[in-house]
Amino acid sequence: MDAAEHYQFYLNQLLISNEASMATQVFYNCTPPSFGPMRRYTFDNYKSYHTSLNEIIHDFYLHRYEPMTLTCYVHLQCDRGSALTCLDWSEICDGKVDCLDGGRDKEHCWQLEVNDCEDDQYRCINGQCIPGTFFRDNTAIPDCLDGSDEYFKATDNRANYAIAEPVFECEDITCTHSHRFWKRPLASSCVIKPSDLLMEAMFLDKPKSVLDECWSAFLCILHVPYTRDPVCLDLCGDRACDETIRKTCPDMMYVPAVPLFFGHVYFVYTKNESKYRPNLSLKPQYVYYKEQLCGGLIANKPFLVFNNVTCHRF
Repeated sequence: MDAAEHYQFYLNQLLISNEASMATQVFYNCTPPSFGPMRRYTFDNYKSYHTSLNEIIHDFYLHRYEPMTLTCYVHLQCDRGSALTCLDWSEICDGKVDCLDGGRDKEHCWQLEVNDCEDDQYRCINGQCIPGTFFRDNTAIPDCLDGSDEYFKATDNRANYAIAEPVFECEDITCTHSHRFWKRPLASSCVIKPSDLLMEAMFLDKPKSVLDECWSAFLCILHVPYTRDPVCLDLCGDRACDETIRKTCPDMMYVPAVPLFFGHVYFVYTKNESKYRPNLSLKPQYVYYKEQLCGGLIANKPFLVFNNVTCHRF
């Protein structure tokens, strides 16, 4: 109201005052899509037919949610092994180590693991305490950050969230303990796209010792970023990928070049067994992990030595 009154006074004074005295008065014309102090902000999705903020917001959430970049938690230094990747808030204390520099994302998680709740509280799987009355009170609105206070069917749709406004059920909880986590194990977000972006970033970080042609062909046979990529369909026609791998790739290599799980688990591929399949992603032939951390996990499988470490048949 004050700004409107000052502006009206300014208009009135223009009729009776000289221009020099009025030059000190500055008003910003915040016509759409501009708003805020000094027109500092704009609505990227503004259309000329929008008549209100409500219409802008409504139309925005009608479009499919397609994040193009990773969301990084900046308050915790984390080395994921690649400069192209970072830590999401949902990956802190999610049961798997993501930071290679000492597992900082799990440094204080033991405090949650030993946390005791009051008799009138429900203890979430992650150790968080919530009022007991919140347990199983509304499937659409979980109160635990891991969603463990509500029952989700095997067909729950949290993995398919891509449209409509952001809701607590999807944006503000983790999906570590749902079936969706095992389909997208690299990230703990309930939105699938961040996991896909993380996978793309990890696989795009090519080792300097590997030729570009070799790496591109391997991404195609692994269907990264996705199955039936038009570029790969063209690149791998008539089994051309197989020939490229045979001619340009080393006999064995890590793909991706950084650990996929727990900071020490690598997938190892051999070029003789790596073939392109249009609708089937190639499984790794070997896996490397630190024996002292996962001793005897697949010890009965055949193994070989690669880069001075023991790799077990996958």
